[in-house]
Amino acid sequence: MPIKKIQVSFELDMNIFMQILAHAPANVRFEAFGSEPKQSKYLVPPSTPALSAPRRRGKRKRAANGKGAKEVLLDYLVARKEPVRFMEIRKHLADNGYAVGTASSQLSVLKSKGLIKSPKQGYAQATTKASSAVGVDNNAST
Repeated sequence: MPIKKIQVSFELDMNIFMQILAHAPANVRFEAFGSEPKQSKYLVPPSTPALSAPRRRGKRKRAANGKGAKEVLLDYLVARKEPVRFMEIRKHLADNGYAVGTASSQLSVLKSKGLIKSPKQGYAQATTKASSAVGVDNNAST
């Protein structure tokens, strides 16, 4: 098997190097490195410590009664008993001081825990598991 590529390294005086370069074929590749120490590719040395994580500005928001958005939403759905439209859920959360955008994520969490179900598109309903978690008896008549 013939050698197809070889890499050779040696030191030359600059005048000799320029003479070799003038007579070298076009397909020969030269790489020149200076005598100064190689510069680091990092703008900041890697030994510099990383910045600390940003601090939270306060506690998570709670409703006036001390409940979080999931609890408020679950109480609302259990009390309603029938399927509730998504827009009504958003309005209820907004009325309790939460951002309307939180409804979708809270519903997703509650659905993954099996506390609510979606009987049809755009509606949510509490399950019996949710009723027992909240402490409401589904069989009690009012």
